[in-house]
Amino acid sequence: MKLLAEYNLVMNKHLSVISSIEKRMSTYLSPTIQYQLIYCLGRKVKNPILVERKEATYFPILLNSRPTPDVSYTDQMAFF
Repeated sequence: MKLLAEYNLVMNKHLSVISSIEKRMSTYLSPTIQYQLIYCLGRKVKNPILVERKEATYFPILLNSRPTPDVSYTDQMAFF
């Protein structure tokens, strides 16, 4: 959140306001709550995709690979 605030004026203002308020107020800035929020948002995105995939007869798979950082620059991809 602090990194985002460096580039976002609204977030910067929000962080400066909550830092001046008493600690009893919930700010949802702890790493634990941030991970929980990311997890919940991820489920909201992933679950409809999985339901749609299960209902479909066919579905595409799009893969993107990059050259390996070794000297051979061999394009490697694993698909399971």
